[in-house]
Amino acid sequence: MAGVGAFLAVVRWSKFGLWATAMAGLSALGFMFAPQSRLWNARLLPSWFFCLYLLAGVAAAELALGTSSLLRGMRRAVIGEDVEDPDSDQIEWMPRVLAPVIAAAYVFATVGMSLGALPSWSPWKTTDRNFVVDWGAWNYSGYERKPSYPEYHDVVTTMQRMGKQHGCGRAMWEYEPELDRLGTPMALMLLPYWTDDCILSMEGLFFESAASTPYHFLNQSEMSQRPSRPQRDLRYEDLNVDAGVKHLQELGVRYYMAISTQAQQQADANPDLQLIAKTGEWSATINDNGASAVQSRGWKIYLVKHAAIVEPLTNYPAVMTSVPKGGREWQDAAENAYLAPNHDVLYAASGPKSWPRVARPTANPPAKRVAGTTKVSRIHTSDDRISFDVSKVGVPVVVKSSYFPNWQASGAQGPWRVTPNEMVVIPTSKHVSLHYGWTPVDMFGNVATLLGLLGLILLWGRSPRDDDDDGVDEPRPVVEERPHSATPENDDDAWLRELAGVGPPT
Repeated sequence: MAGVGAFLAVVRWSKFGLWATAMAGLSALGFMFAPQSRLWNARLLPSWFFCLYLLAGVAAAELALGTSSLLRGMRRAVIGEDVEDPDSDQIEWMPRVLAPVIAAAYVFATVGMSLGALPSWSPWKTTDRNFVVDWGAWNYSGYERKPSYPEYHDVVTTMQRMGKQHGCGRAMWEYEPELDRLGTPMALMLLPYWTDDCILSMEGLFFESAASTPYHFLNQSEMSQRPSRPQRDLRYEDLNVDAGVKHLQELGVRYYMAISTQAQQQADANPDLQLIAKTGEWSATINDNGASAVQSRGWKIYLVKHAAIVEPLTNYPAVMTSVPKGGREWQDAAENAYLAPNHDVLYAASGPKSWPRVARPTANPPAKRVAGTTKVSRIHTSDDRISFDVSKVGVPVVVKSSYFPNWQASGAQGPWRVTPNEMVVIPTSKHVSLHYGWTPVDMFGNVATLLGLLGLILLWGRSPRDDDDDGVDEPRPVVEERPHSATPENDDDAWLRELAGVGPPT
């Protein structure tokens, strides 16, 4: 039907149909030939399917109109144009009335059959099972109705207690494919919700909307026995808690939650992890190396030491002179620096002239020590603000939050982007506050939006009368009315009559 709609759109030169055809073609070409980059090609498939459905609708409408025009042309050829036929209007309008009814019945039958939602008396049957039914039932039955809800409840309440006892902060949990038993693999992303924003998630908005995504998944791979590794072209490592803990400290992660025996054994032996809690034992079917088995396990909760969100630097960052300030080249350079064994020096996209310069990350970065140190206290974070106090001004500090140009500092110079994707500021006051503000791009967008709304208001309030209308009614020229069929050059149905062999009206 989509192909028929595209053909008729070209023949009839329908603007809407041509638009849908062009969008479908561009979506298909983009999916097939566009190189995989920041745009994931599968994102174009919804546009492709949507345009196919539009073209199917165009085909149904055009066929109904064509059938009606054919009947009208045949009537005129058989009985003559001047002969009155009381049933002719009903015959011509019947295709237009029946077309949406038939289309709706067809969609109802095909979709309902695949979903198993047709009534028992329906003649259409199928033995296929559409996954959408089970998917919808699983996702919309709620967390409480899942068999593993007691485990989920236990984990959430345990983290609530840890937040009260050891302070609020970010949490990193071990990933495994069976996390779907909790309702969704992303169930633990709701820790901020269940704990009133005390236990923050390293997943969810933080990595979906930030350039920190690669480093989260590098951490996940190091801290999980069976990680997901969804982002391509990263240097993933197998389970290595010792290396992962250093990265958790670098990203300011306060809690680590382990579930597999292998991860727990490595975590128990790491001096920078302090076991502070353990949930109850819960049974789950685990598929490891192709073998499924029911295992009884509990979550272990560890406190990550030396993982403050704001810390003073001992060495000035090294500004990279041969690496762009963003994009894939920055990510590659930042990934190399992130996975390097030496983390004493951060690499910056820009910075004061007094900071050392280097072409790109090296095994032995230039270390220029900061004179003196400072004590950071009263760290407070919210959705769009980070504030803290320092005991001494002029000492650079790293703020372990995802950098973006909108961040603005008061009481400090900066912020400057440093690897992996964090910020460094130099306090000029003992109280520093960073807030997520507006850039010229945001201001331009807001002004354009206001101008657009103002234009709509002006158009809505404008009189429909012409500007040169002086209010005097002038007589309009008399135009001789002729039957529509008497002007074949304006007859939209002429091509259908010609196709049917009945010729133009006489």
